[in-house]
Amino acid sequence: TASQLQTSGDLGDSSASATFGVVLDVNGHEVIIMASDISNAAENGIDFTLPEPMDIGSITDLMKFLQGLGLSQFPTLPSPFDSIVTVVNNADFTVVKLHVKIPGTATTDKTKYYTLNVKADLQTNDQTKVGPLTVKGFVGGVTNEGT
Repeated sequence: TASQLQTSGDLGDSSASATFGVVLDVNGHEVIIMASDISNAAENGIDFTLPEPMDIGSITDLMKFLQGLGLSQFPTLPSPFDSIVTVVNNADFTVVKLHVKIPGTATTDKTKYYTLNVKADLQTNDQTKVGPLTVKGFVGGVTNEGT
């Protein structure tokens, strides 16, 4: 199904809560996106965490998809930038961690919190050997949690 509803506790009990999620197919992998208790989401806010890493493919794959929708292609850059862009575009990206917390009306702290960590695995021919080490990819992220 495209969505899933889960309840906890006795529905007649005032301590019951409800959660809602969506099951997506991303590059052939099933990904469940589940938010926290939504029974009073407007009042209490929403807290969402991606339960496991999600492979989202390469930028090249994304560009092919966007071109299929009639959107323009990424511009060609002069050397050596074109080589760098090609390596990055062909890397396979994975969302390692995703967390979003949006406060509700009853919350005194109105800060919207987020964390996004992404890993990029380079294609074998794009990996670089440095002495006994091989650079296989790179990682990066942004957050405003704990700052």
